[in-house]
Amino acid sequence: MGLFRLIIILAIAYFAYQLFVSWQRPPPRSSRRSKPQTRPQVENVVPCHFCQLHIPEAEAIQKNGRYYCSVQHLQQDLDK
Repeated sequence: MGLFRLIIILAIAYFAYQLFVSWQRPPPRSSRRSKPQTRPQVENVVPCHFCQLHIPEAEAIQKNGRYYCSVQHLQQDLDK
């Protein structure tokens, strides 16, 4: 019975040591930062000349230095 207790105590001590070592070790680099952090791209936003709705400049329709949110607003502004 004494040898069995010694084996159990050694196993518990071993697992406790492994747990302590794993807490002391810093996490691997790959798990801390899986993706490289990049800054979000900022887009210019312009108001529609007809309705004043703000839209990204890349999506706006430009005519005579004015920006429009749709072809309909461009036509309505030209028809005035």
